[in-house]
Amino acid sequence: MIPTIRALIHNRIATLSTCVLKPSSFCDRYVNLSPDEWGYRNACIEELHAATGISKKTIENWETKAKTFDNCPDYVLELLKKEHTIRQIKILLND
Repeated sequence: MIPTIRALIHNRIATLSTCVLKPSSFCDRYVNLSPDEWGYRNACIEELHAATGISKKTIENWETKAKTFDNCPDYVLELLKKEHTIRQIKILLND
């Protein structure tokens, strides 16, 4: 039996809802620069700000010695998971 498009989308959304995205993973996925390129840090801050609505200064305070933004509160992980799910649904619907 061939799964229906609806079933495939349902399965994909169910999978998305279980993923955890740290800010560094979110930036890797949605910032169109590599981490070693000039401007990556600012682009990452902009993307995290757009996804969460949290101030850029607050996001800067999450930065770790490893130059990631993974020193964030747990609720941010939930916000990023929801934003990632929304973006993936938009992609699925546009395909």
